[in-house]
Amino acid sequence: MKEIVTLTNVSYEVKDLTVFKHVNASVQQGDIIGIIGKNGAGKSTLLHLIHNDLAPSQGQILRNDIKLALVEQETAAYSFADQTPAEKKLLEKWHVPLRDFHQLSGGENLKARLAKGLSEDADLLLLDEPTNHLDEKSLQFLIQQLKHYNGTVILVSHDRYFLDEAATKIWSLEDQTLIEFKGNYSG
Repeated sequence: MKEIVTLTNVSYEVKDLTVFKHVNASVQQGDIIGIIGKNGAGKSTLLHLIHNDLAPSQGQILRNDIKLALVEQETAAYSFADQTPAEKKLLEKWHVPLRDFHQLSGGENLKARLAKGLSEDADLLLLDEPTNHLDEKSLQFLIQQLKHYNGTVILVSHDRYFLDEAATKIWSLEDQTLIEFKGNYSG
């Protein structure tokens, strides 16, 4: 498989706090990587480093000419204008009402942002806690979308069931380092 992202000796510090240090990892085309760890371990920070929103304190992150899409954990503004046909289809399947984003529930807002991310045709889709606010039916639909996604996915989640169903590799952030496991959460 083709390597699309490489992290070499990556460290990240905020003021006097070391979030993680000397992280070495690679992302292969087609991977679905689940990032796990305690609150504050740096899971979302790692997503933002890969997305190039943050710069590592040390080390290097190489992205091999890829298109990235990020769906963040926080509720965000969403516009129903200029939808792609693929996005519109996902919104319909998820039963998201077409109304002002201020009137959407947390789950509807998340599904709208997931539909946008999934339809952007990104080589690497980054998802931060994508199962928050999802009911069981919506969760199952998301799992199926990820299994059939044409690109690579890196996701942060505390949902063990979701990680077992979706992930092909696990990155565990613990004690300021990254440990990689092949397979799903239980594997």
